[in-house]
Amino acid sequence: MNGGYQDLSGLIGQMLVCVAAFRKSTNTNLDKSPGFYVTFWQLSTYDLIPLDAKYDEEGSALRALSRREDYKYIAADRSSDRAKSLTASSHRVRRAI
Repeated sequence: MNGGYQDLSGLIGQMLVCVAAFRKSTNTNLDKSPGFYVTFWQLSTYDLIPLDAKYDEEGSALRALSRREDYKYIAADRSSDRAKSLTASSHRVRRAI
């Protein structure tokens, strides 16, 4: 092995054969390019782990959104106004997503 680009091009060629065989065997139409797979497999575990602060921030935002939909669901479900009570199911669905 000489190293460098020649070795990489050989690996990419092998990968293309494997991806084509996978597509054929699973009967799926993957829209991912070979470059996507090369990039993915070059990532380290550190690259794939989300930052704790950002993860916590997104989790808090999702929990707040869920609570708001929960309050809207409860208010709509208990409402004597028929038009408002009909919106309860939509809030329940949004709360579960």
